Amino acid sequence: MAHTKAQAQEMAEARETLRGLIKPGDTIYCNIKHVSKSGMLRIIALIIIDTDKDTGKPWLRDITHLAAKAMDDKMDRDRWGLKVGGCGMDMCFATVYNLGSALFPEGFGEVLTTTGAASGKQRSTRPVSKDEAARLVKAGWNARGRNGDTSGWEKSGGYALKASTL
Repeated sequence: MAHTKAQAQEMAEARETLRGLIKPGDTIYCNIKHVSKSGMLRIIALIIIDTDKDTGKPWLRDITHLAAKAMDDKMDRDRWGLKVGGCGMDMCFATVYNLGSALFPEGFGEVLTTTGAASGKQRSTRPVSKDEAARLVKAGWNARGRNGDTSGWEKSGGYALKASTL
């Protein structure tokens, strides 16, 4: 589907805002607000746990509208949730997978680990680019990716986020 310049800009801004709020490995909480009688449509709200910058206290942040813009999905404004069609699978996982794919289209860095020679303590890091992942793996950092991948870089951004149902 072709987007106008304004729609493409709005989508890009929503993705950038969400990338500032969500990092690979974070959990997205799904609140299934409605299931149609046929079971073929769900209305799902997406929520994250954010931290107040002033007090440091956690709070629930609804990202449904931003996610709808980022994924170019439709919203049910009466029930305040994404309209998610289909059945026969975990629709919360599918929604969060689609969000991860929209936010991290080039993939994301896996958590890499190494043991410090002097301290013996295990350290971990998450590379921010393919090149950094390759450099760290070459330097001896260990990667345990999906399906035994040891590159340190997951190619599918859909696996960047975890889904949990409220």
